[in-house]
Amino acid sequence: MEQNKTEESQHRHHHHHHKHRKPEAKSSFSLMLNIAIWLNVAYVAVALVTGFRAESLGLISDAALTLANVLVIAVALFIHRTSARRDNPRKAYAYRYRSIYTRLASILVMLMAAGALACESLRRMNLPIELDESLPLPNGRLMLYVALAGVALHALTAIFLTHERKHNSVAGTPTAFWLSTAVSAVTALAGVIVMKVQDNLFDNVAALFASVLMVIESVTILYPVLRFAMGGSTDKVNRDYVSTVFKTHANVRGFGHMRILAVNNDEMALTAHIALFHREREAETRQELRQELQKLGIQHVTLEVSDEHSKSDKESEE
Repeated sequence: MEQNKTEESQHRHHHHHHKHRKPEAKSSFSLMLNIAIWLNVAYVAVALVTGFRAESLGLISDAALTLANVLVIAVALFIHRTSARRDNPRKAYAYRYRSIYTRLASILVMLMAAGALACESLRRMNLPIELDESLPLPNGRLMLYVALAGVALHALTAIFLTHERKHNSVAGTPTAFWLSTAVSAVTALAGVIVMKVQDNLFDNVAALFASVLMVIESVTILYPVLRFAMGGSTDKVNRDYVSTVFKTHANVRGFGHMRILAVNNDEMALTAHIALFHREREAETRQELRQELQKLGIQHVTLEVSDEHSKSDKESEE
């Protein structure tokens, strides 16, 4: 028990030191991410108000997709702020793991919005001619101006996240905002067509396009999130390579009960039981194994030394 506590303490100290190497960079990233969130929240408000005022389903769809994507970078900021908090025996990895459920909530919002917008746009497209002509014509000029602002904002946000993705694993995915950029561009084009043709068909097409993209985006991120939420298993790390780390270490006699799981989308954890030839070299062996496993992308390592595993256990893993 004391050995496990010592290992956990050493691991937390190492992880804490790693997280605070560049506090000024993390502070700058957090500030920029906050700015990106609030600018996009402001755009959601403007697009919603303008969408209802301009009778534009396309602008409302743009606002809905942007709101769902704001939740994505809000999750990124949540992870960034809580990743430095220390876990404790009662809440191991709890702060990071909660981000998975927040992602599920954002997916649910996106799917609900996509379904509602798709149904409304299809309903309007299938209206009889006399009823369709009774609908107010969208204000193409307002659609164009607001959507162009959306193109610029979403593109800048996507570029920022693309750049930060190289340095911060919590930067979230820029793909969501590239999709928002595409929706805003289509809405702006629909505004131009509405002004020229005086027909609301293209506004409905823009809304349908946005709803389709929301469904595609939700499906692409739902599978890995569900895997994490339902057990944390992962295939991002090759188990054979991990086994080789134990098999090739000179002081490891055997190992078993190895489990690799995902703490969140970017962090991996491993638990295993090991048997040693020389117990007096336990601390050194733990450190060497941890360093090798970190090279494979496993940031959190918990090893329990046991005498139950023999050389035959090591051979059975082969």
